[in-house]
Amino acid sequence: CGIDAAKWMWGKSGYEKNNVYIMTNAIDARAFNFDSRIREEVKGELGLKGKMIIGNVARFSYQKNHEFLIRMFSRIVKKRPDAVLVLIGRGELFDDMERLAKREGVQDKILFLGVQNDVPRLINALDIFVLPSHYEGLPVTLVEIQANGLPALISDNITKEIKKSSNIHYYPLDYKEDKWAEVCCSIDLKRTQNSIIDTEYDINIATDLLKKKYISMLKA
Repeated sequence: CGIDAAKWMWGKSGYEKNNVYIMTNAIDARAFNFDSRIREEVKGELGLKGKMIIGNVARFSYQKNHEFLIRMFSRIVKKRPDAVLVLIGRGELFDDMERLAKREGVQDKILFLGVQNDVPRLINALDIFVLPSHYEGLPVTLVEIQANGLPALISDNITKEIKKSSNIHYYPLDYKEDKWAEVCCSIDLKRTQNSIIDTEYDINIATDLLKKKYISMLKA
């Protein structure tokens, strides 16, 4: 799905010799277009009108680093009492993170929504997406949020290959939660246009590229 994954699976030499085809984690980019009407609907449904909404869509596992995110959020609410954190997903650490939220005193400011089947709709309500992963391949969620134009603060452990928008902001995990909180509160929350349409991460483009690849292999 990406250059790092290709090198890990088939070796650097295999990639450099063009023996690997990268089939992107493509999405229906237009399905993620930002819609201000839906944004207000979702905020109303969740009771989040007038809030600064920080969001994350990920499996609750060590890789995704929810512990860091919740501790960081506890610092944010000291600067922004209107902040809320919306967490979408489940996983083996789900219950642990609910307990951590209570220990940090922010359980009433975090919505644990679990697995949802309408993520394209829900992310319209977010103001910023935060993904402090310990490691990643090439996360589909970052394709989706760029299609929505949503600003994102993400770990510098995540491949730069995914950056298709000026709204993606990398930050080192070496910096503590306080620093991340400061940066998160300073980022311009203005959305950009859908930066995924007409790129290799748009399912229509990706399908056409894959078809051409199969045809070329048949002719070889």
